[in-house]
Amino acid sequence: MTENRLIAIRRVASGVLAAAVLLLGASTLSAQGTAGKVQGTVLDPTGQPVASAQVFVLGTSFAALTNEEGFYFINNVPAGIYSLRAQFIGYQPAEISNVRILADQTRTVNFRLSGAVALEAITITAAENPIVPRDQVASKAIVTGEEVDQLPVTDALTVVQLQPGVISGRGGSIRIRGSRSNEAVIFVDGTPVRRFDTGSTILNLATNTLQEVSVTTGAMDAAFGDAQAGVISMVTRAGGPRFVGTFAYESDEPFGKNTSRGWNRFEGALSGPLFGNLTFSVGGTVTGNRTAVTGKRMTEIPVYTFMGTDTLMTVAEGATDSALVAIPHIIQFGGECDASQNLDAAGNPVECQGRRRPYGWSTNVRANAKLQLTYGRGSRISLSGLTDIAQNMNAQTMNFENSNGGRTVSNLLVLDWVQQVFRGAESELAFDLNVSYQTDRSLNGAVERQLGLDKRDPFLGIVLSPLDFITDFDRFAPGLASDIAGGGHLITQLKTDDDWDRLIENSRYDRGTLRSYLLRSEVNTRSIPRMNAYGVTGGFSNEGVNRGQGFRVERRYVGRANIDWQADRYNRFKFGAEGQIGRLGRWEMGWVNKSFGNGYVGEPYKYGLYAQDRLDLGDVVIELGVRWDKFNTRTIFPLVPGRIYTNPAFDQDATVETMTCPEVEREDCDINQYVWINSRAHTSLAPRVRVSFPVTDRTGFRLSYAHQTQTPDMFNMYNGTNNDLAATNPNDQFGGDVDFGKTILFEFGIRHAFSPDMVLDVAAYNKDKVSDITYRILGFTDTFTGGISNLNVLTNADFGNVRGVDVQLIRRFGNVFSGQVSYTYQNAQSTGSDPTDYLNGLARQSGGVSGDRPEAPQFTLRTRDDRRHNIQGTFALSFPQDFAPGSGIGAVLRSLGVFGTFQFRSGLPYTLLKNNADGQRTTGGFGLGALAAEPLQSSETGWEKLFDLRVTKGFRFGPTDWTVYADIRNLLNFTNKPVLFMETGDVVNERYLEE
Repeated sequence: MTENRLIAIRRVASGVLAAAVLLLGASTLSAQGTAGKVQGTVLDPTGQPVASAQVFVLGTSFAALTNEEGFYFINNVPAGIYSLRAQFIGYQPAEISNVRILADQTRTVNFRLSGAVALEAITITAAENPIVPRDQVASKAIVTGEEVDQLPVTDALTVVQLQPGVISGRGGSIRIRGSRSNEAVIFVDGTPVRRFDTGSTILNLATNTLQEVSVTTGAMDAAFGDAQAGVISMVTRAGGPRFVGTFAYESDEPFGKNTSRGWNRFEGALSGPLFGNLTFSVGGTVTGNRTAVTGKRMTEIPVYTFMGTDTLMTVAEGATDSALVAIPHIIQFGGECDASQNLDAAGNPVECQGRRRPYGWSTNVRANAKLQLTYGRGSRISLSGLTDIAQNMNAQTMNFENSNGGRTVSNLLVLDWVQQVFRGAESELAFDLNVSYQTDRSLNGAVERQLGLDKRDPFLGIVLSPLDFITDFDRFAPGLASDIAGGGHLITQLKTDDDWDRLIENSRYDRGTLRSYLLRSEVNTRSIPRMNAYGVTGGFSNEGVNRGQGFRVERRYVGRANIDWQADRYNRFKFGAEGQIGRLGRWEMGWVNKSFGNGYVGEPYKYGLYAQDRLDLGDVVIELGVRWDKFNTRTIFPLVPGRIYTNPAFDQDATVETMTCPEVEREDCDINQYVWINSRAHTSLAPRVRVSFPVTDRTGFRLSYAHQTQTPDMFNMYNGTNNDLAATNPNDQFGGDVDFGKTILFEFGIRHAFSPDMVLDVAAYNKDKVSDITYRILGFTDTFTGGISNLNVLTNADFGNVRGVDVQLIRRFGNVFSGQVSYTYQNAQSTGSDPTDYLNGLARQSGGVSGDRPEAPQFTLRTRDDRRHNIQGTFALSFPQDFAPGSGIGAVLRSLGVFGTFQFRSGLPYTLLKNNADGQRTTGGFGLGALAAEPLQSSETGWEKLFDLRVTKGFRFGPTDWTVYADIRNLLNFTNKPVLFMETGDVVNERYLEE
């Protein structure tokens, strides 16, 4: 259920420099998808064009000269807020301030010069920033960094979910217009940060370091690939001409354990000039939670744990020996209780912790830094570094030996260079180069018992030192004491590529180190009968460790090069290429045996070429583009899934290369002679057309058509490819060398401006999904048994269709109020909601007398993430520092801000099951032995309602600005039930209460 928190106090003060003031300086950024264009005309007092006038972007080196018609343009201006100045001999210079440049958009700024009555004076005018860019050729929402910082949200992706066309799927995942999870690509400072392994992005940015966040839900620019659903672009702030420093602390600790979950957050940032046009920016956040998120009424559920020793018992061991056994003392930790009746082993009262759960903390650290230099009249270079570190402990109550947690570290280093080759009054040629190095490393499993005890309740929920895992990258197999146990192939660490290659070779040859505690069942968890607070004989272990281990590593080298040619005033051509190569490894295995384990390494690559012409005629914009992509997993696949070392063609003395078929097609390989086949390259061609034009002076129309393809995630492609049926069974999943996923999108939209301060936008779309990946049950000749084995193998067999309408109303009143509300309707139909939807659902059903599993559907059903109706929005009410001077109401409202977000959304479909008390939930599959009680996806969870508010009050103290605020989540205390039991359609299953 929805959590009911948090009221927090935040204090914002200046940073390192005493003279620093909390101002958002002109930020300058770079890279593909992070810069925009400014153009316009310079006229004299009579309205005639001024030729050869100079136009500058203040605080940078960007400048231009007007042509004979007084027209100028400046390409590749980093997203941010600027002042522009125009000047010409004999006229008074004119300056326009507060000009916001949006990434991938064109901003028109016109100047009218005054007569030279006072040449030393400058006419300064504040710009009126348009609500929606005029040249938007596809549905796209843009949120500024200031808005992200003001709204009651904890990360940028939460803001994305408040935009039209974006919904929240199962588990809160982002779904764009009926897409699957991870079908959108995320760019950070112009580089894609999609992982090869899972297709997801685990790197997230600190909210106080963002300049802009945008989400394209319509057809994508040809420069963007590897996405079926859309593009989410995040642009980080860079330094400006002034020093800016901020520091903040916020917490929910003061409001009691029944409301608070021990949430604490520190954030800070500092930016400014270094010398010349070189600027810097650093910033980050540290967030701690003493306990995991819990829902309403969790205070009514008692949770018990051990605390100290209750007594010592003498237990006989054999006929003559005995041993002392410590019986732990049990107290109530979570829920409500009378402390005087809840005593520790020494008789001291222990206060219950309300909604909190024991030993379940989490810590997140996000930081980034940027250096940027602008030079010449249109060139720049920048270097960005970002890191995201997350670690947590999972709540334990009765078995501290089984304490477990996880740690993930993601790093990103981006170098961006834009070099202007030449420019004229109407033309320009520039070269863009963006390269990045990205790493992800995660580990989850059992931690050392003493660490679990020492860090059961860390200060503020913040632990900066790495967890000490029993098995980790430096200590892979502590249960194998000698090379004899490894059979000559002992692996003690997973630190190098060679270590990983040897481990996977061991798996293929079924030798050496495969498990940390090979066949040592004594390490498994066990229960001392009835030694638990609940008085049951099973289900609550007291000793032993029964944790699998998960290791994941990945590094990526990403490069993008682009030729940007403004051929004339109207045509802007782009020709580019991008490529990625990676190295990844995954090992997920139990300690004692490897049933349903998974392990692989890979060195995949993908690259693409694109060309595009943008014809900008003012109000009419036509964009034509085409994109070609290629990828290869660069691995080997078993010719018979699940048959490797039990394949009669396998030879323990032969190399993998000699047992790999040299042919390209599987049908050309002799399965009795070879074990594997090499992966092959896959290609795709994707045309794109985007157009916008006016219908009236206040109404614009747009349409777009695009083929959008995406590389499948390597996890599903590599999945089970090193598993043998001797160590698993046919219920396991086996990856395959599948093709691109593909979506064909058509969209049309209309935008009407009732005034410069109120805009209505309506978009309708149709998406055909023609080749989504999915597992299907296919028959293979089993070279070991000689029969036919039906196995779960990856294919491109899923297909579907999505139709929908997005409506958005944007309104503002001067600089005091701005807000947007949107309604999204979608109808998403598919043969599968995700790659395992069929296996975890329909395939679990018995097929009548034969007992065969039902075949996969060849007709579309509602997807399990098809949230039909979505109403969402944001608003900001902010009174300036000079509001109503000299009045009482002005003293109250001055520097006051009220910022809110709201969502009202219909439920998600699910299938009601017969009540076997198996505990299946709507976020998961049917489970073993479950039976559907109705046609698939016939039921739906209830509507969800969310309303969050942040109220701020600013005041000045010396040279610094301070802000105090209250942040209230779920202000109206709505009760939401996003997850239900599939057997009852409710959060309660009465069969659990039966005796």
